[in-house]
Amino acid sequence: MSKLGGMKCTQLSSTDAKEVLRTLFDDEVLNHGSYNVVFAHDHAHGSELAGYLIGYRFAPLELMALPFALSLDPEHMDMATPVTRGATVGADLTNLVDIADLGSSYRLQLSTERTLLFEVSEHTLISWACAGPEERVLVELEQSTDAADFHAFMHQVFDRFDEFDQGHQS
Repeated sequence: MSKLGGMKCTQLSSTDAKEVLRTLFDDEVLNHGSYNVVFAHDHAHGSELAGYLIGYRFAPLELMALPFALSLDPEHMDMATPVTRGATVGADLTNLVDIADLGSSYRLQLSTERTLLFEVSEHTLISWACAGPEERVLVELEQSTDAADFHAFMHQVFDRFDEFDQGHQS
């Protein structure tokens, strides 16, 4: 059964979309209830159907990025189902090599040589595939409160990373 619970993707509201995406995150991440979750565009892959669900928490200060894509549900061809497209990537002060605020996006370079390049916007359009690859519905995802909280989180990450980095250089 589709995570949309029988709802056609043409009827998908911002609230519905956030619930579907949150369910995907919760299904994939251990201790999921302790994370706030935002949608982020994946700038590294450049696909309008690819993104990250970013779970973050202030204590301990860490981020979990779940790569996902919006794909067709083979059982219900008129419904879109988000699916994971790789393993969840964890980032905290122990595995961050470099971080950058690029204005409208962030770049996190990890000790595993993995780089995450993403943007968290207050209002964003997500393209949901419906009855085929050519038929899509744009859903506006309203996450202004969540985005503001996430940016505050990232400012704390930058501050702590600088402190952590300076402590290891002395």
